[in-house]
Amino acid sequence: MSLWSQMQGYRAQRAASECDEAALDQALERVVAGTNPRIRAVKGYRSRLIPLMAHALDYSMRVAESVPGPLACNRRAWAQDPVVNAIFAGVDQLGRSFSESRELQALFAGNPDLSEAFALLSMQRKEAHTFGSEVAGDVLQRDVPQVTVRFSEHRVDLPSATEQELRAKLQLRAFDVLVCRAAQRIGDHEANLRELETRLSKLKIQQNLLEEQSGGAGSETPATEMAAQQAARETLDARVGEAERALGSARAQFYSLEDAIKVIAEVFQEPERYVELVQNCAFLDRLNVRTSGETGAQGQEVCVSEIGLCREGGRAVVIARFPQAEIRPEGLGLEEAERFLG
Repeated sequence: MSLWSQMQGYRAQRAASECDEAALDQALERVVAGTNPRIRAVKGYRSRLIPLMAHALDYSMRVAESVPGPLACNRRAWAQDPVVNAIFAGVDQLGRSFSESRELQALFAGNPDLSEAFALLSMQRKEAHTFGSEVAGDVLQRDVPQVTVRFSEHRVDLPSATEQELRAKLQLRAFDVLVCRAAQRIGDHEANLRELETRLSKLKIQQNLLEEQSGGAGSETPATEMAAQQAARETLDARVGEAERALGSARAQFYSLEDAIKVIAEVFQEPERYVELVQNCAFLDRLNVRTSGETGAQGQEVCVSEIGLCREGGRAVVIARFPQAEIRPEGLGLEEAERFLG
């Protein structure tokens, strides 16, 4: 049984304060496979890491539950909902973002009776400082400093038939970010060790070559040249000493499978350091320009959450609800699709 399948039962059981041992075992196997499978050779690794799996799964579940939504994303919502209007530059962009998702198309194709689907909508949120016009009383002011909020690089992930199913997938996604962070830290330590070992090896080769050259010097060698060789040896000896100390220090921090287990434990003990959902709110007008006013004529409050994923920077996320009736048929151009959906 996959960890994703276990997640749904785990979420229900944790709500009843019961521990799903099968989910914990699956979670630990996912961590070991994703970081360093050789950890299985370390005696007692399971008893040391299993308690941390429950903590990480619970935290991942809280993150999944905290993602805002579901947000209805459709033509009518774009015209009426300020959040949907702010996220998408136009109704065409909204339709394309969902219709171009092959996974969403496959979900609808396999479930023709499904009226709508739930998915994780993620995007880049950027603010730009510009100048524009602003009405103050009856006066039109020009070249007023403004901050414009833009959403781009829309991506539709994890399409699901129900919100509950999607949040279970989100829990697994949050957990996998922790696995990725641990793997990155272990990989960074290993890469640093290899770099220091290579550097020391090269310096020792240079040291040996210099010794051979110095050994061939005879009594006829000018004193200035001998002095230069001695200075070069001393400089190289100092560099070798520095490299040996750096390598020794790095090995003291990380060198064995035991150290890899410690890194995993550090990440999974404090998952909030590596997976954090931050709410970002702003009052925006219909042109996505920041306003200082309250909800009303001057702007509407638009809130999205941002999360840092494993191999990319933070992205704004929301759970979206998209109707099958508005999916654009594959192969049609935009204008044709608009007429088709008419």
